[in-house]
Formats: sequence, C-alpha cells, structure tokens
Amino acid sequence: MKKTVFYLLIIAGLVLAFTGMGWQNSDEPSTLESFLKSIPGAKVEKLLPDENGHVGFEVMVPQPVDHNRPEGKKFYQRFVIRHAGFDRPVVVVLEGYQIWSDRPYELSMMLDANQITIEHRFFGKSAPERIPWEYLTIWQAANDHHAIIQTMKKIYHGKWVSTGISKGGQTTLFHRRFFPDDVDVSVPYVAPLNFAREDPRLDHFLDTMGSPKCRAAIRTFQRAVLSRKAQMVSLLSSVANERNWSFSIGKERAVELAALEYPFAFWQWGTIKCSEIPDSTASDSLLFAHLMRSDAISMFTDEDIKRYQPFYYQAMTELGMYHYRIAPFRMFLNDTADITFHFMLPKGVSVSYHPEAMQDINNWLQENGRQMLFIYGQFDTWGATGVQLKCHSGAYKFVCPGGSHRTRIMSFEPAMRDSIFHVLGRWLQMEVPIEKFRSNVRLKQAS
Repeated sequence: MKKTVFYLLIIAGLVLAFTGMGWQNSDEPSTLESFLKSIPGAKVEKLLPDENGHVGFEVMVPQPVDHNRPEGKKFYQRFVIRHAGFDRPVVVVLEGYQIWSDRPYELSMMLDANQITIEHRFFGKSAPERIPWEYLTIWQAANDHHAIIQTMKKIYHGKWVSTGISKGGQTTLFHRRFFPDDVDVSVPYVAPLNFAREDPRLDHFLDTMGSPKCRAAIRTFQRAVLSRKAQMVSLLSSVANERNWSFSIGKERAVELAALEYPFAFWQWGTIKCSEIPDSTASDSLLFAHLMRSDAISMFTDEDIKRYQPFYYQAMTELGMYHYRIAPFRMFLNDTADITFHFMLPKGVSVSYHPEAMQDINNWLQENGRQMLFIYGQFDTWGATGVQLKCHSGAYKFVCPGGSHRTRIMSFEPAMRDSIFHVLGRWLQMEVPIEKFRSNVRLKQAS
C-alpha cells in the first residue's frame, strides 16, 4: 500500500511538472506579444504559425531617419519574429532589401532557433513616402539593426547569430563592424566587398571564368542578340503585354542592357550550362527565350528599377558595383558611352562614391572580424569580390566547389559541411543538432 501511494505521488508530481511545462510553453506567445506591444510606438500583427508550428508577429517600429538626431523625424521599420522558445538561440536575418519571406533560414532550422527578420531601411514596407536619400548609408542601417536587436535582447537571453544573403550578407558584415557585441556569431552568405564604384576584379572574373570555349559561346550569344535587336524588341513587346511590364528606358535599350548583363547573370545564378547557350544560327525565338531564361531583362522594367532604386543608390555611393563591357559590341549600341548604373537612380538625385566606406569595413574585418563565417560559391560572379581574410583574422571563409550565388551551407559536400557545423558549434558553445536538421530537410524534400 505504501509503495502504491509512493508511486502515485511520483506520477502526480510528474503530471504536475509536465502540465506546468506545457502551460509555460503555451503562454510564451502571449508573453512575447505583450512585450512587443509595450515597445513605444510599435504596431504589432499576429501571424499564422509557420511550417514548423512557430507563432509569428509582424512588427513596425519607429526609427530615427538620422540616428545622429534620435529625436528628429522618424520612419517605420518592419521586422518579423518566428518564436521557437525563450530557451532557444536567436537567428537575426538582416535583409539587404525588403523582406521577401519569413520562412525559416537554414541556420534557424539547424539551431532550432527563433528567427527575427529585419527589413532594410527604405525598402518595402520600411520606406517612407519620400525617401531622404542622404540617410541611406551603411552606418544608419547598422544603427537601425542595433536598436531592434538591443530591444529584443530584453526578452531573448540566449546566443545570437546574425546572417543575410547577398546584399543581406553585406548588411550583416556592416552591422557587425559598427556593433560587434550585438551578436555572438555572424554568417554572411555570398557577400561581395567591392573596393571601387566599378570594381575591376569583376571584369577579370568574367574574362577568365570557365573555358575559352564557354566564354566564346557567351560572347557569340551576346552578338547574336544585339545583331537581331529589332526581332528581340518585337518578342519583348509581346511578353511585356502579357506581364504588364513597362520600360521607360525603352524596349530597345532594355534588350541592349540585357545582352550586356548576360555574362554576369550566367555565372551568378549557375542555372545554365555552357552547352545550352544558343549559337548564332539559332532562331529568333530561341535566342529570346534563352535571354529570358537568364533573368536579365526583368531587372530593366520600371517595376524592378523602382523596387531596387535604394540598392543602386547605395551601390553608387558606398557599396560599389560593376559595369558593362561594351567594346566588343560598340557597333550594335545606340549609346556607346561607358554604361554605369547611374541611369537606375531616382531623377534629380546626384551621388558621389565614397571608397573609404568599404576600405574601413575591410580594415576592421582583418583585425577584428572574429567569429564570422563567410559562405561563397566558386562560380558566383559576386565571389570575385568576396572577402579576403588574413590567416589570423579569426574569421572563416568556405567556398563551395561549383557553387553559384544560390550557395548555402547545405550545398557543400558532407565533409566540408560538417566542418562548418563544427565551427558554429564551437563558437556558440553548443551542439548543433545536425541530424535533426538533416531529417527536416529530407522530410521537406520528400514532400
């Protein structure tokens, strides 16, 4: 009888303990929601659970237009939270543009982490009606991210990892330079670090990447498109009508620019094989279909130019960019001046490039960029200006053989991927649940 009572007491205690744990976990979303609504000026909207069942919130918070004048004009900045648990790490995704999706990043899944995705100032929902362009700088943006991270650290006390892809990878690096103690680890993906408004290393990459035969095929395709410009414009007109595209620069100019963009896009995305490039005997429709496949035309629509104008402003003032090689095609072009991306800027906005911004970032990285892990793809055009690290910098750089701008940690072969996991686990002083992540990936691929 005494044993029975004893076991019943143990069972009752376990039931109470698990009930308490369940109640605590189920109460976390309301605790988080209350906290978010307590942020001065915040607008909070609850989202449906994501694919992992994590509750979410979209938050708009007021930020100073100029962080040198915190009491001055404000704009609203958007961020989205996916909550896994107050006892879990936080992966903060620093977007370089608008928030495209709040789906979990691979790092969030690897670490079974909370995810906070922050939209970049002056993009998407975080753009005021009239953009004060002079305040679109890497320092101002880093202060935006610092303010949100410091606010959310009041409720999330675990390890913090910052990350971002492409321009988001740059944003991750820039934030870390100005606020190195905000996070424990940073993982920028495919992030260029340009040292000129038109960095010549990108020219060198395009002149040397791939076999001579492949480079010749690319140039032949460009010539074929440009020599049949009238036919390409006619085909583009049909597509533009179907997709409601408009071209203030003119469809002929759009075709010219798309042909010049083609080599960059070819290597950047890695979706086309050299053997698939049409030769000069291909039909007009085949040439145009291939040009469309490269995704080089849509970037010159009015819609995309407007969407990405803040990027081009930053590229022309601090970030740097590339330019088009026109010498081999001069006879086909209406305007034979060197083509920079100034034509993408808002009308009436003048800019000057400041090379010291990226030089400062690089100087800081070489001496202070500890616990930063950079991911690149071997054939990605932007990899030509990827970071170059000193042996003693304390950072790591992993380049995926054959990889493109789409390269992620799961793109690597198992041995190198496991090395990345090992580095992250050592830095975070935790075991990275690799097998759980791999199972999740397998399940998603199967579905």
